[in-house]
Amino acid sequence: MQIIEAIEHVCNNTSLFFQKTKKDPLFNEAIKAIIDFYNVDHYSALIIALTIKEYLYGKTLKLEKLFKSLEIGLPEILKLKSCITDLQKKGWIIKVRRSYFKSVNSESEEISPGNPIIDSTTKNDNSYLLPKYTDDLLMILLNANIFINGVIDTFTEEDLIDCYLSFFQPYRHHFYINEILTYKVLDDVEKCIILWMSSEVIRGRNSFDLNDIINIFLGSGAALKYKERAYDGDSNLLNEKFIECNKPGFIDLSDVRLGDKMYEKIDKLGILKKNKGIASKLMLIIKPEQIVEKKLYFNENSEKELHKISQMLELENYQKVMERFEACKMQKAITMMFYGEPGVGKTEFVKQIAKQTNREIFQIDISTIKNMWVGESEKNINLVFKQYLYFLNHSKTVPILLFNEADALLNVRVNISSAVDQMMNSMQNILLQNLEDFNGIFIATTNLIDNIDGAFDRRLIYKHRFELPDASTKEKILSEQFPEIDQAFISKISKKYDLTGGQIQNIKKKLTTDYILFKAETKAFENIEKYIQDEVFFREEQKQKIGF
Repeated sequence: MQIIEAIEHVCNNTSLFFQKTKKDPLFNEAIKAIIDFYNVDHYSALIIALTIKEYLYGKTLKLEKLFKSLEIGLPEILKLKSCITDLQKKGWIIKVRRSYFKSVNSESEEISPGNPIIDSTTKNDNSYLLPKYTDDLLMILLNANIFINGVIDTFTEEDLIDCYLSFFQPYRHHFYINEILTYKVLDDVEKCIILWMSSEVIRGRNSFDLNDIINIFLGSGAALKYKERAYDGDSNLLNEKFIECNKPGFIDLSDVRLGDKMYEKIDKLGILKKNKGIASKLMLIIKPEQIVEKKLYFNENSEKELHKISQMLELENYQKVMERFEACKMQKAITMMFYGEPGVGKTEFVKQIAKQTNREIFQIDISTIKNMWVGESEKNINLVFKQYLYFLNHSKTVPILLFNEADALLNVRVNISSAVDQMMNSMQNILLQNLEDFNGIFIATTNLIDNIDGAFDRRLIYKHRFELPDASTKEKILSEQFPEIDQAFISKISKKYDLTGGQIQNIKKKLTTDYILFKAETKAFENIEKYIQDEVFFREEQKQKIGF
């Protein structure tokens, strides 16, 4: 008998199920077929059959209606409930609640078959009921979290913990899973926390609010007691460094990470997404190998100062400076402000430093930090620094935290006259506090130094002005960009026009485009001078066009 046929026959004759003497041989054959196919007991076979029937009709099985229709006593109802719970733990049955405001009484609930039951039944293949053995730790942990999210509202805290840990039993062949499940110093809740955090770390998350994770597995009362244990120094998670607070020496459960010893175990598997998608909404992570090496030219005075900054950030020199800072009880931080006209090389200089010293850049997109929802912008500022701190603790070289065009955030604070003013002032205060406690390399760039709040001056060790290139510097840049152009013409336009490196790059791109599309000569003097004039005078032309 096909499994669908067996299910249909049992569902059409449920009244026979509780008869002590079943006179219908076909019913006995059908129930036995279900028991054998799913490898379950009689009561579980009935539940599976009824949920599958309702599922195929696009419905859920309402427990209250079921219990009343069966006209059975309390012992039988208790047996059915127990079977439902066991099937839930395997992910074979899912409880569906139409509203969070419904009673938690199980009789008011509805159930539906889980994917293993649906797949095995519709494909008439009970191999879909077997756990999918895999060595892919990411898939194991991800499937566990998907599974637990599907049943999180249906269990008591104790059953939920047992259900989550039971999910991992078939995967004990994986050394990481087996180690966590066999740690004697951890209780079951702590094992759940480590497994949950591990799944998120593998997918790129590195900062956690432990309060939220505890609340997944414990009710609010039990969670509060657990937090009290942590603050009293009675948490093996913290004591044994399975997890660590992001701020050393300060227990802040709202800001923790997976401990180094656990992180290193995952890292050895080569599956960590260290720099992929972790802060995609707030920052762009630029690897040194992604940066194109360029020769930059600056005025003589700036050249000396910038060379000094470059030398300071070389790996060996930076390490010596930080050791000296630490010996003098100073923050182990280099903080800088680069300011000047647009296109003079502020951001490009940061990239070239990163390239030369093999550092990653975490470039902040200021516009994405600001959020229309109350309090979210302030949280985003803190999140940026938390994520940077995590990478600082796990990178071989200290990365650069770059706030590009920072005037959008560091502008002068104002008297509060609106909610927007209050948000901006609050964001700046949080930024100031983070800079006060900052370790690492922080660089901000701005075109509008006069708009920067004076409170940031003390937090920034180096303030360097990027000047407009003088005639000599312009000549060097133009000569490099246009080696085919006559040197006398280069000297002439260097003295005649005020150009930045960025503008010269734009001119180079236009000439290159002309050559590709129209085979125009890139060394034609008239073309070069025309594009220079367009670049330098276009704003004046715009003013004339809209004038009266």
